[in-house]
Amino acid sequence: REPLTGELLAVMTQRTATPAANQLNKSLFRSIAALSSPSPEPALLIFDLDGTLVDSGPQITRAWGRILARLGRAALPQDQVETMVGDGAAKLVERGLAATGGKPETPAFDDIVDQYAQVLAREPLNGDDLYPGVPETLRNLAYAGHQMAICTNKPAAAAETALSMTAIRSYFELVIGGDSATALKPDPAPVRAILNQLRRKPDQAVMIGDHGNDVRAARAAGVPSILVSYGYPDKDPELPAANRIDHFDALPAAIAEISRARIL
Repeated sequence: REPLTGELLAVMTQRTATPAANQLNKSLFRSIAALSSPSPEPALLIFDLDGTLVDSGPQITRAWGRILARLGRAALPQDQVETMVGDGAAKLVERGLAATGGKPETPAFDDIVDQYAQVLAREPLNGDDLYPGVPETLRNLAYAGHQMAICTNKPAAAAETALSMTAIRSYFELVIGGDSATALKPDPAPVRAILNQLRRKPDQAVMIGDHGNDVRAARAAGVPSILVSYGYPDKDPELPAANRIDHFDALPAAIAEISRARIL
């Protein structure tokens, strides 16, 4: 049985091109999980994207640089742009404009946000932009039977493109972007939207992110959280306490710890 499982996983982790192929992947994962899923019952894992799975600072910096060039402004350095990440496209545009001279008279602010979202969705990424351990850990979590979803403040189209470009889209049953729910994180609305659509209760889920917004959104929705120490964290000294990991491959053990605590 083990060689067959390995072959199936190898096929399923290849880039898929169609929704039908993605759905087949999910069915295969669930079939394997039914044979070998460990106890306790697998959880719904809700992942942030930028700074958690994907090191997207270079991509975001390039995309925003293209918008600044259209406006006749100089590009910003990556370390400065990364401090603007985490609150959605509109907030990044607002901060980026403030750092380069303020809002222009034309084009309108909303038009700039739309242009940025379109450019970002086309800006290339690849597997090398994933943080260390991400592909292998996602594969292992899928093999263990966990259901997975994306909850990001990034526009949904850009999130879908990023997941496809880095060849990890097939692991996720649902993607909720910054324009998919009624509010952005730290509001719990996108987390609740995932719970509702996947028919899960808060005590059956875990949120994983790099930013205080992830922790706050999860806490407000009644979902425990795991915070990675890398990525693009905010500097809030009052960040609610959360389980913390330094490397992505430490995630399964952190999830197991939360599961054991629930049982006890």
